Amino acid sequence: MKPITGITINHLPFQLEKRIGVLLFAEFPSTTIFADENGMPIVKEWIDCNDDLERYFVYKVSKQHLKAFIEGKLSHFELYLYAENHIGIIVDEKEEKNQLITVIASAAVPNDYYPSVDYFFKKENGVETKAIIDFFKLDEIQGEPPTKTEGYVRKLSTYEYKEYKPAIAQEPEMPYGEDGFSKITFFPVQGKFRAIDCETGAFVLMSITEKRFSGKFDTNLIKDGIHQLTFTQSYRIIIQRKETEEGELKIQDTIMTVNELE
Repeated sequence: MKPITGITINHLPFQLEKRIGVLLFAEFPSTTIFADENGMPIVKEWIDCNDDLERYFVYKVSKQHLKAFIEGKLSHFELYLYAENHIGIIVDEKEEKNQLITVIASAAVPNDYYPSVDYFFKKENGVETKAIIDFFKLDEIQGEPPTKTEGYVRKLSTYEYKEYKPAIAQEPEMPYGEDGFSKITFFPVQGKFRAIDCETGAFVLMSITEKRFSGKFDTNLIKDGIHQLTFTQSYRIIIQRKETEEGELKIQDTIMTVNELE
């Protein structure tokens, strides 16, 4: 298992008072939701194992962010980064008993332990989703989750802390065309990147009107320049959006060009 750099403690700083339900299952429960003594969500993620131990990342999130993840508005990667106070706990267990407990910043978790930047929850992948929604009364929560003016971002398989300050502007209208099966749209967006995975080409970008875009770079067109992008610079990008109707609407966004803004 990967070495962990953090603060070793003897006991969990919060109690997993009640197991609410399994959210994701991959041959075993991979994401399980608990509640603390105040009824707030705690996420327990399976991240690694060896012959003797199972390793988990345990962290608190707000009900608003849990709701946003379940509704597909936040990626799994972003849910990690919205951990309360940006802190999580690495727990090594043997036969369901804690062997080693380490406090770690959510942005300092080893790269291999993070979920994909572009993985979003889908209802058909959920296991005990209704029990989780009902317990925390997520359907009663109104509005968007609180967002940070600062964010953690991924670049070159490392995690860095950057400040994000959106400007005020308007985005152009989107032209569109038809290819017979899918609607293909090309449109410009201005904003700042929140996450970039140089290995897969995945990205998350927040526009200057605070709209969130995610997808992948066209690595055939943009190959060598991805690693040079920063998270404080504003960019104007051209996105190709492909909307396909296959029982449900599927949207695929691809960045075709990137230009810095002064």
